[in-house]
Amino acid sequence: MRMRALKSWYNRDHEGMVQPDDEFEAPEYRARELERLGLAIPCLPPVVRIVADPVPPAEPARRRRR
Repeated sequence: MRMRALKSWYNRDHEGMVQPDDEFEAPEYRARELERLGLAIPCLPPVVRIVADPVPPAEPARRRRR
């Protein structure tokens, strides 16, 4: 999970030296722990808006002549 640091810390086993506003990748369990401790928050992916072409109008049904 992509995380953004709120405070600086050092952890030899996981991230190493982290400064505020650093972005890093962390496993799910570690991300929950860092968020709980107030050290980091999840980075939200940028919102990509996709605008599709409008659907063309349906052709009217043809009537049969009897």
